[in-house]
Amino acid sequence: PSATCVTSTVPKSCADIVSRSSSFTDGTYTIYPNGVSSISTYCLYDTSTRMAWTLIESYSYANKGSYPSLLNDYSTGSYSSSAAFRLSLANMRSLRHVSTHYQVTCNMFADKSKDFVRFAIRDLDPFVYSGSGSCYIVDTINIRGYSGTEITVPFWQPSAEHLHIDSENTGCGSKPWNVGAASSEDNFGLYSSINTAFTCVATSSSTTNSWVGSMVVSTTYPRSCV
Repeated sequence: PSATCVTSTVPKSCADIVSRSSSFTDGTYTIYPNGVSSISTYCLYDTSTRMAWTLIESYSYANKGSYPSLLNDYSTGSYSSSAAFRLSLANMRSLRHVSTHYQVTCNMFADKSKDFVRFAIRDLDPFVYSGSGSCYIVDTINIRGYSGTEITVPFWQPSAEHLHIDSENTGCGSKPWNVGAASSEDNFGLYSSINTAFTCVATSSSTTNSWVGSMVVSTTYPRSCV
């Protein structure tokens, strides 16, 4: 017997947006994370890796106190500014199911050479993890110009704190970015202790941006298969 399948006619993520476009440009787009309700967010496409990234959260250093753990629900609604944006927990979890990777950047990835971390969600699920200093492998990371690939680093996300790294900590072994780190320096979130050499907190208007993404497979939508 034959079976018929139909691909959703609405884009659930930025990867869907990119795969439908013949000339994609980074910018604000409407997606339907649960397949029904729409919301706008920012989409970024890395042509070198064919990874499409959906922005789930972005906030300025001045607004850091408004952004809780990724385990807690807080939403600003649709994207309008990188200084204050976050999808609902339900939408983030829906996007998690159609994404393979998570990354955090500074200032909407204006400088792609420094201050970012990227890892597979199968290695560390930021919407589930709750702990302090647990060691997880990341695909790539850069803190203040010090880089590492396929390297294990400690992450924190107690229930009251946003997911972050402490670049002074050596709990998972010494790392290049331990050099020049401020005391208990927080990176990629929380920011109780900062180092202004880290570009996410260089000024009060500097932003921290969290994304989920997956590789784009060229497809024509809508499509059906038999």
